[in-house]
Amino acid sequence: MNIIVQKCQISITFYKLMEKDGKASCTIWLDEFPTICDLYVNERDRRQGLATRMLKKCEELVKAEGYQGVWLYADDDSWLVEWYRRKGYERTGETLQLFGQTVTSVWLYKEL
Repeated sequence: MNIIVQKCQISITFYKLMEKDGKASCTIWLDEFPTICDLYVNERDRRQGLATRMLKKCEELVKAEGYQGVWLYADDDSWLVEWYRRKGYERTGETLQLFGQTVTSVWLYKEL
Protein backbone atom coordinates (compact mmCIF):
# COMPACT_ATOMS: atom_id res chain seq x y z
CA MET A 1 0.00 0.00 0.00
CA ASN A 2 1.42 3.37 -0.97
CA ILE A 3 0.57 6.04 1.59
CA ILE A 4 0.99 9.73 0.83
CA VAL A 5 2.00 11.62 3.98
CA GLN A 6 1.70 15.38 4.27
CA LYS A 7 3.05 17.12 7.37
CA CYS A 8 1.36 20.46 8.06
CA GLN A 9 1.93 23.23 10.58
CA ILE A 10 -0.70 25.68 11.74
CA SER A 11 -1.08 26.45 15.44
CA ILE A 12 -0.12 22.79 15.97
CA THR A 13 1.50 20.16 13.80
CA PHE A 14 -0.63 17.55 12.11
CA TYR A 15 -0.25 14.87 9.48
CA LYS A 16 -2.73 14.04 6.75
CA LEU A 17 -2.36 10.55 5.30
CA MET A 18 -4.04 9.18 2.21
CA GLU A 19 -3.63 5.88 0.43
CA LYS A 20 -2.31 6.58 -3.07
CA ASP A 21 -5.50 5.46 -4.81
CA GLY A 22 -7.76 7.27 -2.34
CA LYS A 23 -9.01 4.07 -0.71
CA ALA A 24 -8.13 5.12 2.86
CA SER A 25 -7.27 8.28 4.77
CA CYS A 26 -6.45 9.48 8.26
CA THR A 27 -5.33 12.52 10.27
CA ILE A 28 -2.90 12.73 13.20
CA TRP A 29 -2.94 15.78 15.50
CA LEU A 30 0.30 16.32 17.41
CA ASP A 31 -0.05 18.34 20.57
CA GLU A 32 0.05 17.45 24.25
CA PHE A 33 -2.02 14.35 23.46
CA PRO A 34 -1.18 13.02 19.97
CA THR A 35 -4.46 11.80 18.48
CA ILE A 36 -5.32 9.69 15.46
CA CYS A 37 -8.68 10.67 14.04
CA ASP A 38 -10.85 10.22 10.98
CA LEU A 39 -9.39 6.85 10.00
CA TYR A 40 -11.54 5.90 7.05
CA VAL A 41 -11.56 3.20 4.38
CA ASN A 42 -13.96 3.33 1.43
CA GLU A 43 -16.72 0.79 1.93
CA ARG A 44 -15.90 -1.16 -1.24
CA ASP A 45 -12.21 -1.42 -0.20
CA ARG A 46 -12.73 -2.75 3.34
CA ARG A 47 -11.53 -6.08 4.72
CA GLN A 48 -8.24 -5.89 2.79
CA GLY A 49 -6.00 -4.74 5.64
CA LEU A 50 -5.93 -1.09 4.57
CA ALA A 51 -7.04 0.26 7.96
CA THR A 52 -4.50 -1.89 9.78
CA ARG A 53 -1.67 -0.65 7.57
CA MET A 54 -2.84 2.96 7.86
CA LEU A 55 -3.02 2.67 11.66
CA LYS A 56 0.49 1.18 11.78
CA LYS A 57 1.84 4.05 9.65
CA CYS A 58 0.18 6.56 11.99
CA GLU A 59 1.79 4.92 14.99
CA GLU A 60 5.21 4.97 13.28
CA LEU A 61 4.88 8.71 12.55
CA VAL A 62 3.81 9.53 16.10
CA LYS A 63 6.71 7.53 17.52
CA ALA A 64 9.16 9.20 15.09
CA GLU A 65 7.97 12.59 16.41
CA GLY A 66 9.15 11.50 19.87
CA TYR A 67 5.85 10.63 21.56
CA GLN A 68 5.56 7.65 23.90
CA GLY A 69 1.95 6.83 23.00
CA VAL A 70 -1.06 7.81 20.94
CA TRP A 71 -4.77 8.43 21.54
CA LEU A 72 -7.85 7.84 19.44
CA TYR A 73 -11.59 7.69 20.00
CA ALA A 74 -14.64 5.92 18.66
CA ASP A 75 -18.36 5.95 19.30
CA ASP A 76 -19.13 3.84 22.35
CA ASP A 77 -21.53 1.57 20.46
CA SER A 78 -19.22 1.11 17.46
CA TRP A 79 -17.54 -2.16 16.48
CA LEU A 80 -14.38 -0.05 16.16
CA VAL A 81 -13.82 -0.07 19.92
CA GLU A 82 -13.18 -3.82 19.87
CA TRP A 83 -11.14 -3.55 16.65
CA TYR A 84 -8.85 -0.96 18.24
CA ARG A 85 -8.52 -3.10 21.35
CA ARG A 86 -7.30 -5.98 19.19
CA LYS A 87 -4.68 -3.57 17.82
CA GLY A 88 -3.32 -2.93 21.34
CA TYR A 89 -5.35 0.09 22.44
CA GLU A 90 -6.83 0.31 25.95
CA ARG A 91 -10.00 2.11 26.97
CA THR A 92 -9.26 5.18 29.08
CA GLY A 93 -12.36 7.39 29.14
CA GLU A 94 -15.96 7.67 28.11
CA THR A 95 -16.75 11.26 27.13
CA LEU A 96 -15.50 13.77 24.63
CA GLN A 97 -16.21 17.49 24.28
CA LEU A 98 -16.70 18.56 20.68
CA PHE A 99 -17.68 22.11 19.85
CA GLY A 100 -19.12 22.59 23.32
CA GLN A 101 -21.20 19.41 23.27
CA THR A 102 -20.57 16.19 25.15
CA VAL A 103 -20.46 13.19 22.84
CA THR A 104 -20.58 9.60 24.08
CA SER A 105 -17.29 8.28 22.80
CA VAL A 106 -14.62 5.97 24.08
CA TRP A 107 -11.07 7.25 24.35
CA LEU A 108 -8.41 4.63 23.75
CA TYR A 109 -4.63 4.82 24.25
CA LYS A 110 -1.68 2.76 23.06
CA GLU A 111 1.85 2.96 24.38
CA LEU A 112 4.32 2.92 21.51
